[in-house]
Amino acid sequence: MQFKGKVAEAEVVHEWLKAELWSPRFGKKVKTVLRQLKLSQDLILHPNFNQRRENLQRKKILKLYRHQELPLVSWEKVDLTPEDLGKIYYRVNQHDQALILKLYRHLRTHGFFPKIILLKDKNRQLKVLEGNLRLAAMLYQPEILPKTTPAFIGY
Repeated sequence: MQFKGKVAEAEVVHEWLKAELWSPRFGKKVKTVLRQLKLSQDLILHPNFNQRRENLQRKKILKLYRHQELPLVSWEKVDLTPEDLGKIYYRVNQHDQALILKLYRHLRTHGFFPKIILLKDKNRQLKVLEGNLRLAAMLYQPEILPKTTPAFIGY
């Protein structure tokens, strides 16, 4: 694992929304909340992290459709090796297998995914906060992975 530096919570919220905007499971919910708040997808697609109002709007979107906020932790951007990815705790359900296979095919075709978002728990175990299915797809055939995969980790 290579640490690339600290990141603001606003960047982590943005990455979460960006990943789920096109998600088959959550994209519709994100778009519904955007419409309810009369906000454009540009808020997610073209963020300006220097605009406090935009950062608060993105945070509100996440809270409204996911019914949760990010934990109050420090965030870092890291590059993870395939070996690092194999040590992360993640959860998937049996009925998610078809979607995992679809994500795996996307990875083989395009070679990348949005960053996964991880938390280090009190036992220092890394757990997926956002991106469980993407991680499962990456681990389906780890030899096709790039040397490093970017992620965010909260401590």
